Amino acid sequence: NTARALLSWQFYVDSFSYSFEVYTMSTYFMVYADMAVDKGLSVESAVYLLHAYSTSDLAFRVLSGWVVDRKYLPIECSKFLGFVISVAGAQAIIQSTSLVPLIFSSLLFGCGTGINIGIISPLLQHDFKKESLAIMFGGAMFITGLVILTRPPVVGHFRDTIGDYDGLFHTLAAVNAFFAIIWLARAIASWRQSKRSTKDTPSPELTQLETAVPLNATSESSEA
Repeated sequence: NTARALLSWQFYVDSFSYSFEVYTMSTYFMVYADMAVDKGLSVESAVYLLHAYSTSDLAFRVLSGWVVDRKYLPIECSKFLGFVISVAGAQAIIQSTSLVPLIFSSLLFGCGTGINIGIISPLLQHDFKKESLAIMFGGAMFITGLVILTRPPVVGHFRDTIGDYDGLFHTLAAVNAFFAIIWLARAIASWRQSKRSTKDTPSPELTQLETAVPLNATSESSEA
């Protein structure tokens, strides 16, 4: 069963979704200072971008887990929302040219990665209820490590060959948009499945009525 779970498409969607958000986060930490200098800011000012990103990332890791645990929002919708916010944050960073817009763009970017990174354990428990969370999480971490190995050459290509990081953030936005489409499809499929199961399940009132009819009929026959 565990081997089958590790080879399932759900596992790879979950793992690559998580790994790319870790990739996005670590890439931002790697390039934020150079990016700020390229946009005309000082290295000292770039520290504010790191504070903004880290604060929102940490806050939304906690908030997303709380929202999913309370079932205020389905976990598929939470993943979709996180990727959409990451797309918006990456595009906002590209368009920003001064300190204050970059701070707000970094806040937005951190919100997206925080939402997705914070719910990996609930996601694996949701998709693989009967499997060991430690094994599934370890498999996801292994895939994450493989994905992150591509970061240095990718960042080096945009920095050394192209000369700026706009293309890098466009690439991050495009991949986040790709995963957003996947999670939108999963959210719709999950909604349809829950709607179908609700339709097939009899309501408690109907069940009580069906059980009450034979009892009434029996009591009437005994009185006769």
